[in-house]
Amino acid sequence: PIRDLYAAAPERLLDWNLSLLEILRPYFEPGAAGWVLQSELGATGRGTELLARIGRALGAGRLVAPRTARAHVDTAVLGRSGIEVEWFAYVPPVYPQLWGAFRKDLSALDLACTCGPRAADIVRRACRPWTP
Repeated sequence: PIRDLYAAAPERLLDWNLSLLEILRPYFEPGAAGWVLQSELGATGRGTELLARIGRALGAGRLVAPRTARAHVDTAVLGRSGIEVEWFAYVPPVYPQLWGAFRKDLSALDLACTCGPRAADIVRRACRPWTP
């Protein structure tokens, strides 16, 4: 599938990224229904207000976000929209790679290609609930 993506060479980066996400989805979210683009929701705005509008459009009651986003997310704005925030700590996992010593900060593509169906479990174990 990756070879096909490069061979097809979509004109827009968005199309290339969406195609790559479709290739990776079975490794990280098997059975997931698909993607919804912000442009399809008609949600506009900036910052937390945009998150709240997207959440309302999707009928969301919870935002799961990394603790590193705390300085950028106004929980009061989300709360007024009926959206609670659940923070998590992410510790980048060390996983078996094919050649040499472990190289950190590679992409999800590397994890999927080297660990296959175990990739989702590796990422889940790297995410831990976090309370401020």
